[in-house]
Amino acid sequence: MLFAFFSNAQQLLFKTYAVEDGLVSNPVRRIYQDSKGFIWIATWEGLSKYDGNRFTNYTIANGLSHNIVNDLYESSDGKIYVAENNGTVDILQRDAIIKKAAFHDVVINRFCITQNQGVIAVTDTNGLHEIKNDNLVKPKQSFPGSTYNDLKELNDSLLIGGCNGSLRILNRQFELFSEIELPGEPLIFKIYKDSGNKIWAGTNNGLKLVSFLQKDDQLPRLTLSPLPFNIPILNNCIVNDMLKDDNGNFWVATTNSLVKIYPGGNYQQFSEKDRLPSSNITCIYQDKEKNIWIGTMLGVTKLVTKNDIRIYSTGNGLKLKEDNFLLSFKGDLFLTDAETGMQLYNITNGRLSSVSSQHNLFYKGFVQNSRPVLFYSNLIASALCLLIKKVIYGWEHGITVYTVFIIKIQKINPILIYLYRTFQVWYRIKIFVACLKTVKATSG
Repeated sequence: MLFAFFSNAQQLLFKTYAVEDGLVSNPVRRIYQDSKGFIWIATWEGLSKYDGNRFTNYTIANGLSHNIVNDLYESSDGKIYVAENNGTVDILQRDAIIKKAAFHDVVINRFCITQNQGVIAVTDTNGLHEIKNDNLVKPKQSFPGSTYNDLKELNDSLLIGGCNGSLRILNRQFELFSEIELPGEPLIFKIYKDSGNKIWAGTNNGLKLVSFLQKDDQLPRLTLSPLPFNIPILNNCIVNDMLKDDNGNFWVATTNSLVKIYPGGNYQQFSEKDRLPSSNITCIYQDKEKNIWIGTMLGVTKLVTKNDIRIYSTGNGLKLKEDNFLLSFKGDLFLTDAETGMQLYNITNGRLSSVSSQHNLFYKGFVQNSRPVLFYSNLIASALCLLIKKVIYGWEHGITVYTVFIIKIQKINPILIYLYRTFQVWYRIKIFVACLKTVKATSG
């Protein structure tokens, strides 16, 4: 695990792809990975396929029926179904459009893939449809003219769909089972079922947590529950998407920022100042390699999460110095030095705590591979630097020492020091201190 300690969050955590990198258009609507590992990016002006090196683009200029792509999915035989905002669906296979306008006159907002690999299409003002044997079929249903923006499976027998102003539970015959009308009749952009079977709804009036209740022999009903974390921005913002990664972190896409919520309830917001191309986050997707892809209005960004990069700043309680050290301690603890002394970070609960020093010294570093760990203080380091400067001055009269960049103590106290001087010439001086008595200088 890699921890980064900085005074602010303006670090290169994200790799962004935009038009200048080959993306067909910057405003992103959906992200999808097919069975071969290719990343498909649906935008307002076409469709891009990314192979890890370059983009292949599809627009009306090379065969798409319409440039605004709402959603896409891959069938079991490797065909890519592309739903476009003019009511058509094109089919691609082996990088070619094999069937243009395979379906038409139905605006599909999103595809829902069920556990048994069925495909349900949620539409704009045309209810729910199914794709069966390469045909778009409209089954009998309770609300044939409704607009649905998303649909998820609750269990083997029930579905939950997001309409304008309400959430509906439907059985597999698309009959109404239960319904909850949300206060203010918000638009529902996303329904998300996490690994703990909690149901979340992203709306234009904040993030909602939905509970599915059943008492005795009564019919199940939906109710809103308080959010388990106190994050004011999520109470009334526009929430476009969300996901829960394998580490238990929630990622929430809003029009104001990307919000990452840690298991302990702490959270962090990312925006342009953190090198995202835009604060308007449209979608989030986690691929098979556990990379998180973030769609924005100004490009798509990839965050590689294998090392779980985190930023801790003064806002997290860290008292920063310019030359911090970081020491792994007892597996789930990390020790670092700070302006007010050493601090201990617990990765399990996310807490920082101060560590007192017996001698009230501010430590500059520790001896690598020492057991128990040996620390050296600012006083010792200053004395060693003075000793080094005197030795260097006597060894080569006139040498100018500008900055000491690295001091590293190993085993029997060898010190490796790098010096920078006039004319951009590097001199490497190795000084071995044996038992703090004998000093021998050699040029590198």
